[in-house]
Amino acid sequence: MALVFEDKAVGGPATHVLIIGVGDYPHLPGGGSSTKAKFDAGMEQLSSPPESARVFADWFISRFSNDRRPLATVELLIGDKNRRYQVPERNGVAAHEKLTGRAGLKDITGAAIRWKARGDEHPDNLLIFYFCGHGLSQGEEFAVVASDYGGDASLPLKGLIDIPKFLVRMSDCAATDQCFFFDACREADDTLVHADFDGSALVQKTSAPTGGLKQCVYYSTLYGKSAHGKKGQPSFYTKAVLHALNGPAAENSTGVWRVNSVRMFEGISHMMVQFAEPDYYRVQFPQSGSQIMFDLHTLPGKPELPFLIGFAGHQGPSPPPSVIGLKFSQNASEMASFPETTPPLARRCEWKDRHFETWLPLGLTAFELHKTGVGPVADDHYLNPPGAWFRER
Repeated sequence: MALVFEDKAVGGPATHVLIIGVGDYPHLPGGGSSTKAKFDAGMEQLSSPPESARVFADWFISRFSNDRRPLATVELLIGDKNRRYQVPERNGVAAHEKLTGRAGLKDITGAAIRWKARGDEHPDNLLIFYFCGHGLSQGEEFAVVASDYGGDASLPLKGLIDIPKFLVRMSDCAATDQCFFFDACREADDTLVHADFDGSALVQKTSAPTGGLKQCVYYSTLYGKSAHGKKGQPSFYTKAVLHALNGPAAENSTGVWRVNSVRMFEGISHMMVQFAEPDYYRVQFPQSGSQIMFDLHTLPGKPELPFLIGFAGHQGPSPPPSVIGLKFSQNASEMASFPETTPPLARRCEWKDRHFETWLPLGLTAFELHKTGVGPVADDHYLNPPGAWFRER
């Protein structure tokens, strides 16, 4: 078992998370095994998914809050030569290191069975599933790829996980509220047709679908498209998901700031566009397989929201040389500035390749932009989810 977090004191409804990140594929090109996959479909080694899985686990262990369904377990599988994970502090338990589970098909199957069983413990449980790694699509078929894919010459597609079938097999779980995040390419490939694809469903369905089932499915990209991340860094989609959970996906119709499953997709979509890397702008759009509303996360206070300042036609490691300074204020108090003041303010404002970025609490926000040879540009924005984006032309 690869539990990296377990709170045995949680009784009644609870949240159970299963996280899988696969980067090391021994039987694909660049892998360490002499046995190579018969159908590699252009897939190679990945460095982003293990880091994506780690930061996803970090966020849930250190920040997740649900007053009705507190966090009970996080199981983490990493397909990587380094499977160590530094567990962050939570509920007074000090940070410590653990060894994660492997991410072969047998390992993922066992983890999925355990995860579904945890869901069966209470009908009001919340289940969250996350996979980051290779993926393949063809027609209505979509498969994600376990780390040992291609290792059995007699079963060349062993290691592919049939996601539509997996979702159906989860439909008889007692826990009605289920979220699935798939951070993987969905490029069309004839491998799934020519090789008579029959992938693993991970779990077994033994009864009729549970009444009131609410499955929410979030894909990192459109059908037929790729998913991206920088080498050795969390993927663009995973960063967008975690950004959204911190505030851009929140609403307070009940008087408390919460992230629900419908606003979650809206928040992810905004973050994917606003934080798009220059080389991938308008390339990767998330997609939802289904949305049914239920609460996911309760914020501890006001949402933390991004305020981005960009400049048409300028991108690179440094801001435009004409920029002298930038200042953000709320309630007549300076919140963030560029360049940084001495002593520094509580919030940072940094140049991020194509825009200045700062994160501020919800509320009326004034900013001033000072440039050489012209008067200051000043404007006010009421910073609300999902945040603010200002581009000077």
